[in-house]
Amino acid sequence: MKNVVKVLIIFGFISIILGVLSRIAMTPFIVEAGAFLDFSLFCFISSIALILFDHVYNKK
Repeated sequence: MKNVVKVLIIFGFISIILGVLSRIAMTPFIVEAGAFLDFSLFCFISSIALILFDHVYNKK
């Protein structure tokens, strides 16, 4: 579970960098800048949810 969280956070940071660069350049790289930023938001929220899920259900 922790590896998935790390991968989601890395994807989130890469996506936010691409989104900001696309917004500054005013040209879409592969997709529009909003899609990159929305995907980064999804990655960060998913990683927070997985951390909370792991914390709640793995209490010993």
